[in-house]
Amino acid sequence: MSKRTSYVVFAEDAPTFHDRLIIDFDLSLWDNDHLGYVFNIIDNKNNSYSLTYIYNYNGKPTLNFNIDSKSNKIEIPLTLEQLKKRKWLKVKADIDLNAQTVSFLINKKKYKASGFNFENSITPKITFGKNPHYSDVPNMAIKNLKIADDDKSYFFALNEWKGKVVHTDDGDALGYVDHPAWLINESYFWTLKYKRVFKEVAGLNFDAGRQALFMFKKDSLIRYNLAEDNFSAKPFQNKLPVTLLLGKSVINTKTNQCYVYEVLPPDTMHSIASLDLNTLKWKDEAKHL
Repeated sequence: MSKRTSYVVFAEDAPTFHDRLIIDFDLSLWDNDHLGYVFNIIDNKNNSYSLTYIYNYNGKPTLNFNIDSKSNKIEIPLTLEQLKKRKWLKVKADIDLNAQTVSFLINKKKYKASGFNFENSITPKITFGKNPHYSDVPNMAIKNLKIADDDKSYFFALNEWKGKVVHTDDGDALGYVDHPAWLINESYFWTLKYKRVFKEVAGLNFDAGRQALFMFKKDSLIRYNLAEDNFSAKPFQNKLPVTLLLGKSVINTKTNQCYVYEVLPPDTMHSIASLDLNTLKWKDEAKHL
């Protein structure tokens, strides 16, 4: 819990916003186990407002905007298809301080609530992730953050690669983050994600349709899902007709078949076979050459 990420947008001397407060950012969520806080706002009177994420086990995840400890004002349904790492949701929160309304525009769909008790200006404490009131944080990432009213705006690309200080696009150091995980580093530095050792010849290929690596040996197929960081193993429906010596293969993405080929072993006439990646059934292609 002590290592959960907390990002304070204005670490010192937060600016005052008049008439409205706009919070605009890209959000990626990949969590089907936890609830947590996306962002929290504390106003001049110490009132607390939060955008939270909840995964309901009926398969209906939601984002909720709350007056903390009082009421849920907006519920925004999400789909399971949206819950993938690096699949970005466009989120725009428009807090109208004069009209006493809050509206969210998420992927071009609008949600709105009224009946708030804002003052006509706000000097907000804005925190993403772990905040002064709550420590629950979902698996999420943010980028391209814009905080604005009608007269001024601050833009944070959040493309830092080290350190705890967050800069605006003008280079001003305004924000501070505890326990940052800068995603850009995943594109520059190698990280071990999965390791498996075989005591027999095995082959490796990539299933673009499922976005998964798969390994095949003589009796089964093992898939490693890159996005979800998990693996599964299933036996073949029939016997592999080729003796694996090098484990070479190619994929036909149109038919979703993997072709395994080998130099012709001395004890068999079978040198090429295809695996249907949907049914896991082998076909001896040497008979059709």
